[in-house]
Amino acid sequence: MVALASQYTLNSLYTLMPPKVCIPKASWNDQEVGSLIHYLHKHQAEVGDNSNFKSSMYKSAAEHISKHLTSRPAKTTAMVRNKWISHVSCMSPSS
Repeated sequence: MVALASQYTLNSLYTLMPPKVCIPKASWNDQEVGSLIHYLHKHQAEVGDNSNFKSSMYKSAAEHISKHLTSRPAKTTAMVRNKWISHVSCMSPSS
């Protein structure tokens, strides 16, 4: 009886969970990375209180670097933000 109730609960959870969305992994070329870093350094005055850019800045950066795209997928706002955070963390003295 307990096993049946547990199975019912698990099945209910699976039906309530949204389907997993598979997002293609970003492939970056040197021109995209260089252009991104240059663009965000140029706009460093727009960094917010949390030492990070707003989503709109990452979006404009993605648009800016799109001319250097050599391999799909095109970079999204999230991909650009993750790349920047990765770059900054690699450059920090504590890493």
